[in-house]
Amino acid sequence: MTPNPFVHLKTKLMRNTRFSLEYFVYIVSASSISAIGLITDSPTSIIASMVICPIMGYVSCLSVGTVLNDICLIKRGATGLFMSLGIGVCMGIQGGVICYDTLVATNEMLKRTKLINLYWEGFLAVASGAAAGCSFYDGRNENLIGVAISTSLLPPAVNFGLLVPHAFKTTDDNLYVYPTIISLSTTLLHIVLIYLITNPRIIWLL
Repeated sequence: MTPNPFVHLKTKLMRNTRFSLEYFVYIVSASSISAIGLITDSPTSIIASMVICPIMGYVSCLSVGTVLNDICLIKRGATGLFMSLGIGVCMGIQGGVICYDTLVATNEMLKRTKLINLYWEGFLAVASGAAAGCSFYDGRNENLIGVAISTSLLPPAVNFGLLVPHAFKTTDDNLYVYPTIISLSTTLLHIVLIYLITNPRIIWLL
């Protein structure tokens, strides 16, 4: 009988998604690098933050946990996502407060606040989710690094945090409020679509 690849993947996920000091160092470092990359308009720094960021592992926990009906894995994935995005947003807010008087919206920041980009990001998330699903089945989990880079889960959340201080100080919704919402929506859209595409049970229901 062919072994279920998700069972083997569960073992790896449980080992690689522990809530430890190393996890907090990874997520804080990734958020800081992402914030610096957004503020300084550095694509290289933003890509580096995507590689370091452990969020993709928690999305995988959600998908695999649903397939295996494993409540423990689902809780770990949901908790990890909440904590990771929360830390990313908080780091972004801290950067936005520190650089409040000097912060200028860079090209990397603006790219994550345009509604048309949210539309294309949806297609990107679907394609990335398909690649992640294939990685689950054939055991090539190293490909998840490429998926993490392509989906860019953390930078839009950090970008959201950077814009929040300005959103509360302006009366022009078009200037900061709407872009702030779109930036966070990009991360949430990616997570939802990747979860759906990598989960065969949900695909069958659809």
